[in-house]
Parts: sequence; structure tokens; C-alpha cells
Amino acid sequence: MLRTLATISHIEYSPSQEVTFVRCVPEHRFTFEEGQFLMVESVFNHAELGKPLKKPYSIATTNKELQEKGTVGFIVKKTMDGYMSDFLTKGITIGTKIVLTWPAGHMTDDGTNKKYLFVSTGSGISPMVGLYNELSLNSENKIVNIFGERHHRHILPSVETLFSRNDDHVENILFLSQDEHTLYRSGHVQLWLDEALRSLGEADITVFVCGSPLMVDDIRQMLTERWFTKDQIKYEKY
Repeated sequence: MLRTLATISHIEYSPSQEVTFVRCVPEHRFTFEEGQFLMVESVFNHAELGKPLKKPYSIATTNKELQEKGTVGFIVKKTMDGYMSDFLTKGITIGTKIVLTWPAGHMTDDGTNKKYLFVSTGSGISPMVGLYNELSLNSENKIVNIFGERHHRHILPSVETLFSRNDDHVENILFLSQDEHTLYRSGHVQLWLDEALRSLGEADITVFVCGSPLMVDDIRQMLTERWFTKDQIKYEKY
């Protein structure tokens, strides 16, 4: 099992300052599959808890970046009474040390299909960024990406830029549930599932779903009703 000290090398903030894209340099390089997660741990004992902060975070970068540049990253959203999310959005600076353990997780691509549907909301975006960056490199792949947030101020600039692509191979359907913005639709993710499936052709599709348990369960149920098998639907809940 991997366990290595890492140094934070880059922090990107959303306009709200409540979402961060954290990159770090691990002392011991490792390999992983896009869609997996790491256990992230503080090197200090928290004053109230009397032990290190510890929480799993999905990897938002690619294995290629780690091998070529030596950096691995994850996206964190500040949650109410979340000690670790507070630390990773408010309490870190460049040079801060953290501990990484594993990677683990099975929300990875097995190469069975060439058509992909991504569905994510909020901090569920983290594994999608790595998967999106890796799978969109292959021009044979067709990707439809549905991503939603409550407020535009929580969206990272790099994510907005990444998800601005729309062409024959990639389609992004972006929405806000509690804001209005010219680049985004209004509502909730379930409203655009049928549109996404029509774009993909509704056959031989691998689906990645990540977000709140309610959203994930809703999407899984809707896909099951449309004859998707369990093997086609890969998911994580936050």
C-alpha cells in the first residue's frame, strides 16, 4: 500500500474561495488509473479531534501528468463543519505537507466502449476532470459531459475552460441549479439525460456518475429503466 509525504505545489481557487484545485508533489512517485481516489491526511493532529485529519479525495489529474511532471491533484469543496475541507480550502499554502495513501477505487475505464457519458455535480467533478482529460485525447471516443453546480461562483476557472469544448467528439452540457448565467442552463442534471443519450446513440455506452447520493441513485435508476446494465454504470457518491 502506498503511503507517501507530498508537498502542495499549486492551489487554484474558485471565485467564492470555497472550491480549490490542489496539486501536490509526492516524494514517492506511483501509478494510478483515472477515476481512482487517494486518502489525504494532515501531518498534524487537529486541536479538537486530537488526531490527524483524514479523508478520501478523487484524483482530478491524469497518470501521465504524474509521470511527466511529478504532480497529482484533487478538487475540494468547502462543506459545513468539514474539518478536512476547511483545511484544504482555507488552511493550506504552497509548501504545506500532506500525506497520501493508496490509490484505490474502481470507477475506471476498462476500454469496452468508445462512447462515454459523464454525470457529475458539485465536488463529484473531481474524478471526471481526470477521466475527461485522458479519454478526450482519443479522437475515436465520443464524450457527453453533464456537469452542474448550485452557483457559478463555485466553478473553478480551469474547469470552465476545460468544459467549454463542443465538437464532433465532445459535448458539454453545463447547468446551474440556483443561479442564472449565459453559459449555463438552469435546473437539475436529470433534465438532460435523454438529450445526452440521443447524442451518444443510446447503445454501447460507459457511464461515470459522481455526486450526492440522491443524484447518483436517481441517475442509476433512470439508466436502469433505459436498459443499461450494472457493468455499464460506474459511480461514486459524496
